[in-house]
Amino acid sequence: MGDIDHKIDINGMAQPTNSTCWLACYKMLLKKAGKDNSEAAIRAKFKTFNINFDDAYSNGLDSRQWSLAAFALGFAPMLPLQFRLNTNWWGKTSGEEAFLALLAKGPLWIGRNVNSTTSHAIIARGYASWENKVVWLNPQSASGSAFDQRSKLDLFIGMIGTAMGGVQLHAAHAAA
Repeated sequence: MGDIDHKIDINGMAQPTNSTCWLACYKMLLKKAGKDNSEAAIRAKFKTFNINFDDAYSNGLDSRQWSLAAFALGFAPMLPLQFRLNTNWWGKTSGEEAFLALLAKGPLWIGRNVNSTTSHAIIARGYASWENKVVWLNPQSASGSAFDQRSKLDLFIGMIGTAMGGVQLHAAHAAA
């Protein structure tokens, strides 16, 4: 697998509060997909799926609602455990190869485990093959814009949350 580099507009896209990483990531990815990324549009779609936007804004989007939020906003939710599989004898694991194949289609909404009680939403937007690192956007920034970070592929996959919907690809990129 070669390099992957999905460009995303990050200007002014940092999360406004400690509990809105999920919203900042959805806004960036919806904009990338050419969809309405306004807070009003997201709120309306959440209402259709009975997701309490105000509660998610105040307390974070509960991991049990990741899949529902994905469906509401046009994303395909996936079970992250598939990316931890290893059926290969050498090189990248089969799970790592599957993750990179999905990432090649488009940037991914990722729910990461911070600790046993806290998750953090980020965007996997690329892969630097020469250093075997995932390039990801962290929406938590004092500058008002998200910023790039890099993590080794195996460590990155290991920190993805286990809840259904912990990895999401927008439908606009799914056919690629």
